[in-house]
Amino acid sequence: MKKGIYNAAATGDVNFLLEEAFARDVEAAVAVYSNDDLCGLTSHGNNIIHVAAEHGHLDFIKLALKRFSSAHQTKLLCGTNKDGDTPLHLAAKLPISAMAEYLIEATPASSGLWRAKNKKDNTPLHVALMNGGKSIQVAAYLLKLGPEVASYANCRKETPLHLAVDYNTQGLSVSNNYFLHSILLDTIQKM
Repeated sequence: MKKGIYNAAATGDVNFLLEEAFARDVEAAVAVYSNDDLCGLTSHGNNIIHVAAEHGHLDFIKLALKRFSSAHQTKLLCGTNKDGDTPLHLAAKLPISAMAEYLIEATPASSGLWRAKNKKDNTPLHVALMNGGKSIQVAAYLLKLGPEVASYANCRKETPLHLAVDYNTQGLSVSNNYFLHSILLDTIQKM
């Protein structure tokens, strides 16, 4: 991935995309950064959507995806990096669920993005719960979206319930702790 593209995605510079997408001289803009350039990968295998998701830049993602066909959008949204993480895995570390919600809504339902496992068999729900309570809103959203994921074990044989208990020691408030555990237990009882 070219440095200018990475920096724009990491900082959420939507003007970068506007300048490129709507330049007066479209041919000159395409010569600077083509869609092939925007599909480049970092050394870790992250695409432009991974980078923007990791840094919480939802507006950048929305605008970047408009440059591509729906098939190519799906490829970017479901693409995995060297750890097997999709952009949703990276967004699951954020404190609010808006990014996760958008990434799932922008992806065809048949992709089952919220059930995707990385190389350690962690789903985005696992990742959200490993974040010490900082991603409680994301975890609750993912759990409501796909309750079956609550029973998925990762390579360490940890289910989301195990992780909610294990990572509670990292500062989850008592009310959030109760909220999360009640959602997880309710989900398991319904299964």
